[in-house]
Amino acid sequence: MKISKSKIPLYLYAICLFLWVLLYSLKIELGNDYAIVNDVYLTVWQIIKIVLILKIIVEARYIEIKVLLMIIVVLLLSYISYNATGYDFLFIPFLFLAGSNNIRVDDAVKIYYNAELVFLFIMLVLYFLGMTTDAVFLRESGRIRTSLGFRNPNQLSICLFQLSCAYLFLNRFHISSRKMAFPVFSDLFIILVPNSYTTGILLLLVIFSTMFLNWRKVSHITIKSKFNTYSIFRVLIIIGVVSIFAIAYIVIFKTSTAENFFGDMHQRVELVQRYFNYYKPKLWGQELITHYSVNYDWRTGLWTLDNAYAFLILGLGVVMTILYLSGLIILIINLFKNNKYIELIILAAYLASGLFETFLIRFIYNFTFLFLIPLIWKSKLNGKFFIFDGLPEMKLPIYH
Repeated sequence: MKISKSKIPLYLYAICLFLWVLLYSLKIELGNDYAIVNDVYLTVWQIIKIVLILKIIVEARYIEIKVLLMIIVVLLLSYISYNATGYDFLFIPFLFLAGSNNIRVDDAVKIYYNAELVFLFIMLVLYFLGMTTDAVFLRESGRIRTSLGFRNPNQLSICLFQLSCAYLFLNRFHISSRKMAFPVFSDLFIILVPNSYTTGILLLLVIFSTMFLNWRKVSHITIKSKFNTYSIFRVLIIIGVVSIFAIAYIVIFKTSTAENFFGDMHQRVELVQRYFNYYKPKLWGQELITHYSVNYDWRTGLWTLDNAYAFLILGLGVVMTILYLSGLIILIINLFKNNKYIELIILAAYLASGLFETFLIRFIYNFTFLFLIPLIWKSKLNGKFFIFDGLPEMKLPIYH
Protein backbone atom coordinates (compact mmCIF):
# COMPACT_ATOMS: atom_id res chain seq x y z
CA MET A 1 0.00 0.00 0.00
CA LYS A 2 1.36 3.37 -1.02
CA ILE A 3 1.54 5.95 1.75
CA SER A 4 1.30 9.61 0.79
CA LYS A 5 4.01 11.91 2.08
CA SER A 6 1.42 14.00 3.91
CA LYS A 7 0.52 11.03 6.11
CA ILE A 8 4.06 10.04 7.04
CA PRO A 9 4.17 12.32 10.14
CA LEU A 10 0.96 10.72 11.41
CA TYR A 11 2.22 7.19 10.97
CA LEU A 12 5.49 8.13 12.66
CA TYR A 13 3.59 9.61 15.60
CA ALA A 14 1.41 6.49 15.83
CA ILE A 15 4.47 4.23 15.83
CA CYS A 16 6.23 6.39 18.43
CA LEU A 17 3.26 6.43 20.81
CA PHE A 18 2.57 2.71 20.38
CA LEU A 19 6.19 1.69 20.97
CA TRP A 20 6.61 4.01 23.94
CA VAL A 21 3.50 2.73 25.75
CA LEU A 22 4.39 -0.90 25.05
CA LEU A 23 8.12 -0.74 25.83
CA TYR A 24 7.84 1.54 28.87
CA SER A 25 5.17 -0.74 30.34
CA LEU A 26 7.39 -3.78 29.75
CA LYS A 27 10.35 -1.93 31.25
CA ILE A 28 8.42 -1.25 34.46
CA GLU A 29 7.32 -4.87 34.84
CA LEU A 30 10.31 -6.79 33.45
CA GLY A 31 13.25 -4.38 33.67
CA ASN A 32 14.59 -5.83 36.93
CA ASP A 33 14.67 -9.40 35.58
CA TYR A 34 15.52 -8.82 31.93
CA ALA A 35 18.22 -6.18 31.32
CA ILE A 36 17.63 -6.34 27.58
CA VAL A 37 14.16 -4.82 28.08
CA ASN A 38 15.74 -1.74 29.67
CA ASP A 39 18.35 -1.50 26.91
CA VAL A 40 15.77 -1.76 24.13
CA TYR A 41 13.53 0.83 25.76
CA LEU A 42 16.34 3.35 26.29
CA THR A 43 17.48 3.00 22.67
CA VAL A 44 13.97 3.31 21.23
CA TRP A 45 13.15 6.22 23.56
CA GLN A 46 16.10 8.20 22.22
CA ILE A 47 14.83 7.62 18.67
CA ILE A 48 11.28 8.59 19.66
CA LYS A 49 12.48 11.87 21.17
CA ILE A 50 14.37 12.72 17.99
CA VAL A 51 11.37 11.89 15.77
CA LEU A 52 8.93 13.95 17.87
CA ILE A 53 11.27 16.93 18.07
CA LEU A 54 11.86 16.81 14.31
CA LYS A 55 8.10 16.63 13.75
CA ILE A 56 7.64 19.74 15.89
CA ILE A 57 10.41 21.59 14.02
CA VAL A 58 9.14 20.62 10.55
CA GLU A 59 5.55 21.65 11.36
CA ALA A 60 6.55 24.82 13.25
CA ARG A 61 5.93 27.08 10.25
CA TYR A 62 2.28 25.96 10.15
CA ILE A 63 1.67 26.56 13.87
CA GLU A 64 0.41 29.82 15.34
CA ILE A 65 3.15 31.76 17.11
CA LYS A 66 1.39 31.77 20.49
CA VAL A 67 0.83 28.00 20.31
CA LEU A 68 4.45 27.42 19.31
CA LEU A 69 5.70 29.63 22.16
CA MET A 70 3.47 27.77 24.61
CA ILE A 71 4.90 24.44 23.44
CA ILE A 72 8.48 25.67 23.76
CA VAL A 73 7.92 27.11 27.25
CA VAL A 74 6.11 24.01 28.55
CA LEU A 75 8.73 21.64 27.15
CA LEU A 76 11.56 23.76 28.54
CA LEU A 77 10.03 23.94 32.02
CA SER A 78 9.24 20.23 32.12
CA TYR A 79 12.75 19.36 30.93
CA ILE A 80 14.34 21.53 33.62
CA SER A 81 12.26 19.73 36.25
CA TYR A 82 13.13 16.35 34.72
CA ASN A 83 16.82 17.21 34.68
CA ALA A 84 16.68 18.36 38.32
CA THR A 85 14.76 15.39 39.70
CA GLY A 86 15.09 12.48 37.29
CA TYR A 87 11.29 12.21 37.14
CA ASP A 88 10.04 12.17 33.56
CA PHE A 89 6.38 11.84 34.55
CA LEU A 90 5.32 15.12 32.92
CA PHE A 91 8.11 15.67 30.39
CA ILE A 92 7.07 12.58 28.41
CA PRO A 93 3.35 13.41 28.03
CA PHE A 94 4.15 17.05 27.27
CA LEU A 95 6.52 15.92 24.50
CA PHE A 96 3.86 13.67 22.97
CA LEU A 97 1.29 16.46 23.24
CA ALA A 98 3.68 18.92 21.59
CA GLY A 99 4.11 16.53 18.67
CA SER A 100 0.40 15.74 18.30
CA ASN A 101 -0.43 18.35 15.65
CA ASN A 102 -3.09 16.99 13.24
CA ILE A 103 -3.69 13.95 15.46
CA ARG A 104 -7.26 13.16 16.48
CA VAL A 105 -7.73 12.50 20.17
CA ASP A 106 -9.69 9.34 19.31
CA ASP A 107 -6.84 8.03 17.18
CA ALA A 108 -4.30 8.76 19.90
CA VAL A 109 -6.38 6.92 22.51
CA LYS A 110 -6.83 3.97 20.10
CA ILE A 111 -3.07 3.73 19.68
CA TYR A 112 -2.58 3.84 23.44
CA TYR A 113 -5.35 1.27 23.96
CA ASN A 114 -3.92 -1.15 21.39
CA ALA A 115 -0.45 -0.88 22.92
CA GLU A 116 -1.88 -1.65 26.38
CA LEU A 117 -3.72 -4.67 24.97
CA VAL A 118 -0.52 -6.03 23.42
CA PHE A 119 1.33 -5.38 26.68
CA LEU A 120 -1.29 -7.27 28.72
CA PHE A 121 -1.21 -10.16 26.25
CA ILE A 122 2.60 -10.39 26.48
CA MET A 123 2.53 -10.31 30.29
CA LEU A 124 -0.08 -13.08 30.50
CA VAL A 125 1.79 -15.25 27.98
CA LEU A 126 5.04 -14.84 29.93
CA TYR A 127 3.21 -15.69 33.15
CA PHE A 128 1.63 -18.89 31.83
CA LEU A 129 5.00 -19.90 30.34
CA GLY A 130 6.52 -19.55 33.80
CA MET A 131 8.86 -16.72 32.79
CA THR A 132 7.53 -14.25 35.38
CA THR A 133 6.82 -14.59 39.07
CA ASP A 134 3.39 -14.22 40.61
CA ALA A 135 3.60 -11.62 43.40
CA VAL A 136 1.26 -12.84 46.14
CA PHE A 137 0.15 -10.57 48.98
CA LEU A 138 -1.99 -11.37 52.01
CA ARG A 139 -4.37 -8.82 53.45
CA GLU A 140 -5.00 -8.60 57.19
CA SER A 141 -8.44 -10.05 56.51
CA GLY A 142 -6.77 -13.16 55.06
CA ARG A 143 -7.68 -12.29 51.46
CA ILE A 144 -5.02 -13.37 48.95
CA ARG A 145 -3.98 -10.93 46.23
CA THR A 146 -2.24 -12.20 43.11
CA SER A 147 -0.52 -10.32 40.28
CA LEU A 148 -0.39 -12.89 37.42
CA GLY A 149 3.21 -12.00 36.63
CA PHE A 150 2.99 -8.26 37.24
CA ARG A 151 5.37 -6.97 39.89
CA ASN A 152 2.46 -5.95 42.10
CA PRO A 153 -1.30 -6.73 42.08
CA ASN A 154 -1.97 -3.00 41.79
CA GLN A 155 -0.06 -2.95 38.48
CA LEU A 156 -2.40 -5.55 37.03
CA SER A 157 -5.46 -3.68 38.28
CA ILE A 158 -4.42 -0.29 36.86
CA CYS A 159 -3.76 -1.94 33.48
CA LEU A 160 -7.31 -3.32 33.41
CA PHE A 161 -8.69 -0.05 34.75
CA GLN A 162 -7.00 1.90 31.95
CA LEU A 163 -8.14 -0.51 29.27
CA SER A 164 -11.73 -0.35 30.53
CA CYS A 165 -11.81 3.45 30.69
CA ALA A 166 -10.20 3.81 27.25
CA TYR A 167 -12.67 1.26 25.87
CA LEU A 168 -15.62 3.23 27.26
CA PHE A 169 -14.21 6.45 25.82
CA LEU A 170 -13.73 4.96 22.36
CA ASN A 171 -17.26 3.53 22.40
CA ARG A 172 -18.89 6.54 24.05
CA PHE A 173 -21.20 7.19 21.10
CA HIS A 174 -22.35 3.56 20.85
CA ILE A 175 -22.67 2.27 24.41
CA SER A 176 -24.72 -0.93 24.67
CA SER A 177 -25.21 -3.75 27.16
CA ARG A 178 -22.94 -5.96 25.08
CA LYS A 179 -20.16 -3.38 25.04
CA MET A 180 -20.42 -2.94 28.82
CA ALA A 181 -19.41 -6.59 29.27
CA PHE A 182 -15.67 -5.91 29.02
CA PRO A 183 -15.45 -3.18 31.71
CA VAL A 184 -17.85 -5.11 33.99
CA PHE A 185 -15.80 -8.30 33.66
CA SER A 186 -12.59 -6.31 34.22
CA ASP A 187 -13.98 -4.79 37.40
CA LEU A 188 -15.01 -8.19 38.77
CA PHE A 189 -11.55 -9.51 37.91
CA ILE A 190 -9.88 -6.54 39.66
CA ILE A 191 -11.87 -7.18 42.82
CA LEU A 192 -11.46 -10.98 42.85
CA VAL A 193 -7.86 -11.52 41.66
CA PRO A 194 -5.54 -8.55 42.40
CA ASN A 195 -8.17 -7.44 44.95
CA SER A 196 -7.36 -3.73 44.49
CA TYR A 197 -9.95 -1.65 46.28
CA THR A 198 -9.09 1.77 44.83
CA THR A 199 -9.25 0.84 41.14
CA GLY A 200 -12.10 -1.62 41.70
CA ILE A 201 -14.36 0.94 43.35
CA LEU A 202 -13.44 3.72 40.92
CA LEU A 203 -14.07 1.55 37.86
CA LEU A 204 -17.42 0.51 39.36
CA LEU A 205 -18.38 4.18 39.69
CA VAL A 206 -17.28 4.85 36.10
CA ILE A 207 -19.40 1.93 34.87
CA PHE A 208 -22.53 2.98 36.78
CA SER A 209 -22.14 6.62 35.71
CA THR A 210 -21.71 5.60 32.08
CA MET A 211 -24.74 3.30 32.20
CA PHE A 212 -26.80 6.07 33.77
CA LEU A 213 -25.86 8.54 31.05
CA ASN A 214 -26.57 6.01 28.33
CA TRP A 215 -29.96 5.18 29.87
CA ARG A 216 -30.95 8.85 29.88
CA LYS A 217 -29.90 9.13 26.23
CA VAL A 218 -31.84 6.14 24.91
CA SER A 219 -34.93 6.44 27.11
CA HIS A 220 -37.94 8.48 26.02
CA ILE A 221 -37.77 11.56 28.24
CA THR A 222 -38.83 15.13 27.77
CA ILE A 223 -36.33 17.89 27.00
CA LYS A 224 -37.05 19.47 30.37
CA SER A 225 -36.45 16.19 32.19
CA LYS A 226 -33.24 15.61 30.26
CA PHE A 227 -32.05 19.12 31.06
CA ASN A 228 -32.76 18.67 34.76
CA THR A 229 -31.08 15.27 34.82
CA TYR A 230 -27.90 16.49 33.17
CA SER A 231 -27.89 19.64 35.29
CA ILE A 232 -27.98 17.53 38.44
CA PHE A 233 -25.28 15.27 37.02
CA ARG A 234 -23.05 18.25 36.27
CA VAL A 235 -23.52 19.54 39.80
CA LEU A 236 -22.56 16.12 41.19
CA ILE A 237 -19.40 16.07 39.06
CA ILE A 238 -18.46 19.57 40.22
CA ILE A 239 -19.02 18.58 43.85
CA GLY A 240 -16.96 15.44 43.29
CA VAL A 241 -14.01 17.25 41.70
CA VAL A 242 -14.01 20.00 44.35
CA SER A 243 -14.23 17.36 47.09
CA ILE A 244 -11.22 15.51 45.68
CA PHE A 245 -9.08 18.66 45.72
CA ALA A 246 -10.38 19.49 49.22
CA ILE A 247 -9.52 16.01 50.52
CA ALA A 248 -6.08 16.24 48.89
CA TYR A 249 -5.54 19.50 50.79
CA ILE A 250 -6.68 17.89 54.06
CA VAL A 251 -4.41 14.86 53.55
CA ILE A 252 -1.38 17.06 52.92
CA PHE A 253 -1.92 19.89 55.37
CA LYS A 254 -4.44 18.60 57.95
CA THR A 255 -3.10 15.17 58.81
CA SER A 256 -4.90 14.59 62.11
CA THR A 257 -8.26 15.31 60.48
CA ALA A 258 -7.44 13.04 57.54
CA GLU A 259 -6.42 10.14 59.80
CA ASN A 260 -9.83 10.17 61.46
CA PHE A 261 -11.56 10.53 58.09
CA PHE A 262 -9.84 7.63 56.32
CA GLY A 263 -9.75 5.15 59.19
CA ASP A 264 -7.94 2.02 57.96
CA MET A 265 -6.23 4.06 55.25
CA HIS A 266 -4.56 6.26 57.86
CA GLN A 267 -1.14 4.68 57.24
CA ARG A 268 -0.96 6.25 53.79
CA VAL A 269 -1.95 9.58 55.31
CA GLU A 270 0.82 9.23 57.90
CA LEU A 271 3.35 8.56 55.13
CA VAL A 272 2.30 11.74 53.34
CA GLN A 273 2.96 13.73 56.50
CA ARG A 274 6.34 12.02 57.01
CA TYR A 275 7.41 13.09 53.55
CA PHE A 276 6.33 16.67 54.21
CA ASN A 277 8.25 16.63 57.50
CA TYR A 278 11.35 15.30 55.75
CA TYR A 279 11.14 17.41 52.56
CA LYS A 280 10.06 20.93 51.73
CA PRO A 281 8.60 21.97 48.36
CA LYS A 282 11.21 23.26 45.92
CA LEU A 283 10.82 25.31 42.78
CA TRP A 284 11.99 22.55 40.42
CA GLY A 285 11.32 19.54 42.62
CA GLN A 286 13.65 16.93 44.08
CA GLU A 287 14.28 13.19 44.10
CA LEU A 288 12.30 11.52 46.89
CA ILE A 289 13.55 8.55 48.89
CA THR A 290 11.45 5.38 48.58
CA HIS A 291 12.10 1.73 49.37
CA TYR A 292 13.23 1.38 45.74
CA SER A 293 15.99 3.98 46.19
CA VAL A 294 19.61 2.88 46.12
CA ASN A 295 20.35 5.06 49.16
CA TYR A 296 17.22 3.96 51.06
CA ASP A 297 17.51 4.24 54.84
CA TRP A 298 14.71 2.70 56.91
CA ARG A 299 15.51 5.10 59.77
CA THR A 300 13.91 7.94 57.79
CA GLY A 301 10.52 6.32 58.28
CA LEU A 302 9.85 6.84 54.58
CA TRP A 303 8.58 4.03 52.38
CA THR A 304 6.56 5.25 49.41
CA LEU A 305 4.49 8.32 48.59
CA ASP A 306 1.19 7.02 47.22
CA ASN A 307 -0.45 10.40 46.76
CA ALA A 308 -0.26 12.09 43.37
CA TYR A 309 -0.88 15.58 44.72
CA ALA A 310 1.81 15.33 47.40
CA PHE A 311 4.25 13.78 44.90
CA LEU A 312 3.48 16.57 42.46
CA ILE A 313 4.37 19.27 44.99
CA LEU A 314 7.38 17.61 46.63
CA GLY A 315 8.81 15.54 43.79
CA LEU A 316 8.09 17.57 40.65
CA GLY A 317 8.21 21.01 42.23
CA VAL A 318 6.16 24.18 42.51
CA VAL A 319 6.58 25.19 38.84
CA MET A 320 5.33 21.86 37.49
CA THR A 321 2.51 21.80 40.05
CA ILE A 322 1.22 25.16 38.83
CA LEU A 323 1.67 24.14 35.19
CA TYR A 324 -0.05 20.78 35.61
CA LEU A 325 -2.98 22.03 37.69
CA SER A 326 -3.52 24.95 35.29
CA GLY A 327 -3.81 22.56 32.36
CA LEU A 328 -6.06 20.27 34.37
CA ILE A 329 -8.44 23.06 35.35
CA ILE A 330 -8.61 24.37 31.77
CA LEU A 331 -9.37 20.84 30.55
CA ILE A 332 -12.16 20.34 33.10
CA ILE A 333 -13.75 23.69 32.20
CA ASN A 334 -13.66 22.88 28.47
CA LEU A 335 -15.11 19.42 29.00
CA PHE A 336 -17.98 20.99 30.93
CA LYS A 337 -18.58 23.60 28.23
CA ASN A 338 -18.75 20.91 25.57
CA ASN A 339 -20.90 18.52 27.66
CA LYS A 340 -18.29 15.76 27.49
CA TYR A 341 -19.63 13.68 30.36
CA ILE A 342 -17.83 10.40 29.66
CA GLU A 343 -14.50 12.23 29.57
CA LEU A 344 -15.41 14.01 32.81
CA ILE A 345 -16.36 10.75 34.51
CA ILE A 346 -13.09 9.09 33.54
CA LEU A 347 -11.04 12.15 34.51
CA ALA A 348 -12.86 12.39 37.85
CA ALA A 349 -11.96 8.75 38.56
CA TYR A 350 -8.29 9.51 37.92
CA LEU A 351 -8.50 12.61 40.12
CA ALA A 352 -9.89 10.46 42.93
CA SER A 353 -7.15 7.84 42.43
CA GLY A 354 -4.61 10.59 43.04
CA LEU A 355 -5.51 10.51 46.74
CA PHE A 356 -4.07 7.00 47.16
CA GLU A 357 -1.89 6.40 44.08
CA THR A 358 0.36 8.36 41.70
CA PHE A 359 -1.44 7.18 38.54
CA LEU A 360 -2.83 10.66 37.95
CA ILE A 361 0.53 12.27 37.13
CA ARG A 362 2.07 9.35 35.21
CA PHE A 363 1.31 9.14 31.50
CA ILE A 364 1.98 5.40 31.42
CA TYR A 365 -0.97 4.91 33.78
CA ASN A 366 -3.13 7.84 32.71
CA PHE A 367 -4.19 8.10 29.07
CA THR A 368 -6.39 11.14 29.84
CA PHE A 369 -3.36 13.35 29.17
CA LEU A 370 -4.40 12.83 25.54
CA PHE A 371 -7.65 14.71 26.20
CA LEU A 372 -5.52 17.87 26.03
CA ILE A 373 -4.78 17.37 22.32
CA PRO A 374 -7.88 19.22 21.05
CA LEU A 375 -7.23 22.12 23.42
CA ILE A 376 -3.68 22.64 22.21
CA TRP A 377 -4.63 22.53 18.55
CA LYS A 378 -7.91 24.46 18.91
CA SER A 379 -10.21 21.69 17.75
CA LYS A 380 -13.66 21.02 19.08
CA LEU A 381 -13.87 18.18 21.60
CA ASN A 382 -15.88 15.97 19.31
CA GLY A 383 -13.23 13.74 17.78
CA LYS A 384 -12.49 16.16 14.93
CA PHE A 385 -9.31 18.13 14.68
CA PHE A 386 -8.22 21.55 13.56
CA ILE A 387 -6.23 21.84 10.34
CA PHE A 388 -3.90 24.79 9.94
CA ASP A 389 -3.85 26.58 6.62
CA GLY A 390 -1.49 24.88 4.21
CA LEU A 391 -1.74 21.42 5.75
CA PRO A 392 -4.00 18.74 4.26
CA GLU A 393 -6.50 16.86 6.38
CA MET A 394 -4.92 13.64 7.57
CA LYS A 395 -6.22 10.61 9.44
CA LEU A 396 -4.88 7.26 10.57
CA PRO A 397 -6.79 4.74 8.44
CA ILE A 398 -5.21 1.75 10.18
CA TYR A 399 -7.11 2.66 13.35
CA HIS A 400 -10.55 3.14 11.83
